[in-house]
Amino acid sequence: MRLWKNLATMLTHSEMLEQLMQRRTEDWAQLYDEANIIIADFFIECRRFRARDQ
Repeated sequence: MRLWKNLATMLTHSEMLEQLMQRRTEDWAQLYDEANIIIADFFIECRRFRARDQ
């Protein structure tokens, strides 16, 4: 993201780049949320597996 901000300072019309940066930020936030759900589900399944064996 820092590279894109540096690039934006060199452009005369950086609106498209700003839109792209916003979109990427939103995409990364969504991926982060989805990854947290997957990891939490994994831990829950591990706990169920361990509880089943006891």
